[in-house]
Amino acid sequence: MSIFDTIKGWLNIGGVKVALQLDNKQIACSGNEIAGSVELSSKGEKEILRLTYRFLTRHITGTGQARSVVDKIIAETVEEVPFQMTAGEIKTLRFAIPYVIPPEFYETGGVLGALGKAGALVVNARRSWHVMVVCDVRGTALDPMSMVEVKLVE
Repeated sequence: MSIFDTIKGWLNIGGVKVALQLDNKQIACSGNEIAGSVELSSKGEKEILRLTYRFLTRHITGTGQARSVVDKIIAETVEEVPFQMTAGEIKTLRFAIPYVIPPEFYETGGVLGALGKAGALVVNARRSWHVMVVCDVRGTALDPMSMVEVKLVE
C-alpha cells in the first residue's frame, strides 16, 4: 500500500458515500419523530462503526468576516452498528429520530413576532433546520456525512 493510498483512506477519498433520504421534509413543531433512510455505498472494503443521526437548527448572523454560524442539536440518535462493507456494496438502513422542539424556537406572532423579524433583517440573521447523518468509518479522519434541510411547520 502506497503513501497515497493511506492518505486517500484517511481522507475517505474513494471510500464510503452516504445519501440521506427523509420520508417527509416538512417537520411538525408538535411532532415527535423524524423517519427516513440512509444509503451507504463503498468502493472498497470498509468497517462501519456507528451511525449518528441529528436534528439540528443552524443560526447564521452577519456577512463576510463578521459571519457567525451556531448549530444547536435538538435531537440525536446513535446506532452502534459495526458491520463490514465490501467493494461495490450498497446498503440501505431505516432510522427514526425522536424529538421535542424547545419552546424558545417557536415562532412568536403578533407585534413581538414582527419586531423579531425586523430585528433579524437588520442584523442579517436567519435560522434553518436540518437533519444529518454522520457515518463513523474505521481509519478515516474525515467521516462521510449527509445533510438535508427541512422546513418546520405548525
